[in-house]
Amino acid sequence: MLLWLHHGGSVRHGFFKNSLLKAVFSASNLDLLSVISVRDLCAKMISKSFELLKLNDPVKFIREYLKNLSRYVSFSIGTDGLSFTLGKDIDEESLLSESYRLLEKLGDLLAPLIVCIDEFQAYRMVSEKLPGSIRGFFQTTPNVIFVFSSSIRHVIEELFFQSKGLMYHCGVNLI
Repeated sequence: MLLWLHHGGSVRHGFFKNSLLKAVFSASNLDLLSVISVRDLCAKMISKSFELLKLNDPVKFIREYLKNLSRYVSFSIGTDGLSFTLGKDIDEESLLSESYRLLEKLGDLLAPLIVCIDEFQAYRMVSEKLPGSIRGFFQTTPNVIFVFSSSIRHVIEELFFQSKGLMYHCGVNLI
């Protein structure tokens, strides 16, 4: 399932960080304005997944949930908590595939898992292929629901509601 929400003007930036969704469902938010690459996006998905599972042992998390990525993943503990980084010797397609596999596992465990992607208009800075990649994933994964928000309405409308859009007929407009 896919939903999108335009929050220009009426809903403040960072809407999902403190939303009711997180209070009621297993939900994670990703702000694309803070992502600089597919590798960075996948590292943030891994970190958010670790947080959602409320685990204390990052080694056990990597061993159980990231088996195919274990040799490429490292973690560090800093003042802002635990963060994961991904090695440069794995291609972006494999990273996305394994990150989606992680979301699928979480969706089965925490059903439903809601992934909120804020400022989705910034996908072009991450990868032009990101909408198509996400579409391919969510069409086969019933326990993971994506909610997209954007402060730039026309970019999202082109993706979801124009026949040439990569996500045409895949979403419901909530506003």
